[in-house]
Amino acid sequence: ERGCVLMAAVNRREDDLEAIREAVEAMEAPGLGIDDMLELDIDFHQALARAARNTVLELAMTAIHVVRPYTNTMLVGLLDVGKIAAQHRAIYEGVRSGDIGRAEAAFEAHMAHLAEVREQALADRRPEDVRIAALGSEAHPQIERIRARLLQR
Repeated sequence: ERGCVLMAAVNRREDDLEAIREAVEAMEAPGLGIDDMLELDIDFHQALARAARNTVLELAMTAIHVVRPYTNTMLVGLLDVGKIAAQHRAIYEGVRSGDIGRAEAAFEAHMAHLAEVREQALADRRPEDVRIAALGSEAHPQIERIRARLLQR
């Protein structure tokens, strides 16, 4: 995804910026629930992938986003919507400005935060308890709605 962010800073068009901005602003809304945040998170990251204007990268990121609702079930209780929204805002501002270094730094900060959250989520779990097959809709009921929306695009 780093490549998408870097390429988006150079290749983005106005409609790309609008799609990214809309996802950011929607995530910044007060009182946003976790299910809506997870859906907007995918909207944001898909808009970034499209803005790169590289179909191979966009396809690869779409494949990742199809399974992300499942893997996100481990993180739901640990995510801070405001913090994620602020990180997305910083990435958007870097891409909007066309400043590759700024966009990359914001993306790296976001990924570092998510790595910390994943470590926290996995700290008390055994590897056999976090297999993808075990991460189903029972863990987070809105997964299928989010996935279906993604697949309809």
